[in-house]
Amino acid sequence: MKPFVTAIVGLALLFVTSGCAPLDVAAPPVSTLHLSKSANVKQLTEGREIYASACTHCHGPARIDRRTDEKWSQKILPRMCPRAKLTPEQTAAVTAYVMNARKSLLATPAN
Repeated sequence: MKPFVTAIVGLALLFVTSGCAPLDVAAPPVSTLHLSKSANVKQLTEGREIYASACTHCHGPARIDRRTDEKWSQKILPRMCPRAKLTPEQTAAVTAYVMNARKSLLATPAN
C-alpha cells in the first residue's frame, strides 16, 4: 500500500508543477525581450515585478506563452488583477508586461 500512496503523491506533485518553469523562463526579464522602440521599459519592469510576486505567489511561475492573447486579456488578467487588489496602474503594468513578454517569447525560435 505504501508504494501506491507514494506513487499517487508523486504524480500529484508532477501534475501541480508541470506548468511551472524557472521564473526567468516563465517570465523573462524585460532586458531580454524583443521590444518596440516605443515600449515603456519602466512600466514593463514594474509589470514583471508584479507578475513575479503577485501572480507566482499563488500560481507558481507558469509560462506566459502557454496562454493565448485572448485568454490573458479577456479572462485571466480581468479576473485576477482585482483579486490581487492591484491598482489601475499596476493592472496596466502587468498587462503590458504579459502581452509584450508573450509576443517576444513566441517570436523566439528556441520556444
